[in-house]
Amino acid sequence: MAAAIAPYVAEVIASDITTEMLSEAAKLAASRQLANTTTATAEAGALPFEDQTFDLVCCRLAAHHFPSLEDYISETRRVLKPGGRFAFVDNVPPDRQCLPEASEEDRRLQRLRKAARSEPQLCATARVLDRSARGRRLLDRGA
Repeated sequence: MAAAIAPYVAEVIASDITTEMLSEAAKLAASRQLANTTTATAEAGALPFEDQTFDLVCCRLAAHHFPSLEDYISETRRVLKPGGRFAFVDNVPPDRQCLPEASEEDRRLQRLRKAARSEPQLCATARVLDRSARGRRLLDRGA
């Protein structure tokens, strides 16, 4: 997501708790010559950024790993500037109550995912949008 947004903004900070993910983000940014992209180690429930820093905070397909979604939302609110935007996309597997016909394999995979969530595998991505007309249009489209 950081690489997709970077051409439209002044600065991108891709953050994650794992050095492996940060390394991959840096490699992708370098391969696309995105000089406005940096990385930062960050735990979702304790973001290492100043209050009211970002115009936009994005989190894509990561929140189901967070020990406390509430802490992450609170941190997101803290680091967003007044009027800032929060883009959030995630999914979780259906359980037996939601999908009674789920196979045993589906339930086994769900148990594995739940176990993985108990590990400290956190990631979040925060981006700073510029105030240019192009950046503002991106925000207005809800990106």
